[in-house]
Amino acid sequence: MKILHVVGHLGKGGDTTAILNILDYIENNGLNYNFEFLTHKGANEEVIKKLKDKGINTIVLENDAAIKPLKYYKELKKILKNNKYDAIHLHTSFQSFVGLYAAKKSKVKVRVCHSHTTNVQRKINLLKKIFYLPICRFLINCFATHKVSCSIPAGKFLFGKKAKFNVIYNGLNIDRIQKTEKNKIDKLIKEYDLNNRVIIGQVGNFNENKNQSFTLELAKELNTKKYIFFLLGDGPMYSTIEDKIKKEKMNNIILTGRVSDVNNYMSLFDFLLLPTKYGEGLPVTLIEEQIINNNCECIASRIVTDEANLGNVKYLELNKEKWIEQINNKKLEKIKDIQKFDINTTAKEWLLLYEKE
Repeated sequence: MKILHVVGHLGKGGDTTAILNILDYIENNGLNYNFEFLTHKGANEEVIKKLKDKGINTIVLENDAAIKPLKYYKELKKILKNNKYDAIHLHTSFQSFVGLYAAKKSKVKVRVCHSHTTNVQRKINLLKKIFYLPICRFLINCFATHKVSCSIPAGKFLFGKKAKFNVIYNGLNIDRIQKTEKNKIDKLIKEYDLNNRVIIGQVGNFNENKNQSFTLELAKELNTKKYIFFLLGDGPMYSTIEDKIKKEKMNNIILTGRVSDVNNYMSLFDFLLLPTKYGEGLPVTLIEEQIINNNCECIASRIVTDEANLGNVKYLELNKEKWIEQINNKKLEKIKDIQKFDINTTAKEWLLLYEKE
């Protein structure tokens, strides 16, 4: 089967991770599904190169913010006309109605709309919120043959509170996640002098939503030899956070940038923080941490769905004093329900979508 995945910015979000995990499952099991990709300028060039090196057709259009709906529709119609797809799978939130309509007019029988978030990922004015988004939602419900979300809140956000949709959790290769390298972990412990310290981590894109600034406020309050903070990742606000750390002479925070051995770092954490402001569909990092490290307590803002809680997530308002209190009163539960995120389970549900008209 030939399936076109439409992703806003390939390689820059959890939607990409979810798709690539399915692609790995297909390749590892020798299944006959041919994924192709359509994305926009601003996508991760490294991810695009890897896909192209594998021989996977990947089309890059101009930045999606610059494409008006009518022009975007024409572009998609042309692509769909020149390629006979069995299915189209859209991961572009409210903008998906354009692709769904183009696919319907092009007689693509299976049209999947997939919700990955609980908030609009770009700034829009009040008029658009009141009028434009409900129209988009209505059209999506009209043109999609399959409506899927990574969590219940994400589905209600895109399709409506009364809409019917399937929840398919983002699948994870549990064996791969649990694999860590003792020699590298020992090296990290020695390099950063981590023995007898409380290690607090945050993993993710540096942006306003992920709220690394809140973590810095916690680090200022816990600025003793006992606590050390690791911030993993990069993004548009990386230099802002770096400058603030230098300006305030904070010496208990380590910025690692992007790392290839993230599991090794996460295995060391006593706490993982997720002080998200808005728009979390299903935070995979939260799930991964609980699978990697049973001795880590995760603290997340209340905006995060409780579907990500395998037992060791505490949900709090974004109140600095409450988070510090929680860090000082660590309580662990037994991890449960790991299998519902196993790629071997979720991939079968995902691929079954393309078999149904």
